Amino acid sequence: MSVKRKGVTLQSYAKTLKELPRVTAIKVAERGASQISTAAQSSFDAGQTVHDEARPLGTRGNVVTLKKTGKLRAALRFSHDGGTRIRAALRERYMGVMTGRFEVLPHGARLPARWKRLLDREATSTLKEEAAP
Repeated sequence: MSVKRKGVTLQSYAKTLKELPRVTAIKVAERGASQISTAAQSSFDAGQTVHDEARPLGTRGNVVTLKKTGKLRAALRFSHDGGTRIRAALRERYMGVMTGRFEVLPHGARLPARWKRLLDREATSTLKEEAAP
């Protein structure tokens, strides 16, 4: 079975994981959440959007670091629900604005291609671990 899909969303990825044995799917979701949290934080640290593009300029045309208090960076993480769903842990009330304006999280339905590759790699390695004697 292949878990690779084009134009994947976190919701559709969870449905794909349900095709796997439950314990394996939960491991993939847990590890995948950690992987994409790290990817989101590295894009943030590099001053890029989640799609690895330059972060949009501020309203005055200046480069925006988004690092004033460190709360936004700390809030950039994903978790899994104990099952196959991976979701953003939106702890700060202004995360929606940052998601839309500066793309610190995926805006809309599609995951960044790099994140999809991370999830696919995690699924493949977990499947190999589970299949090993």
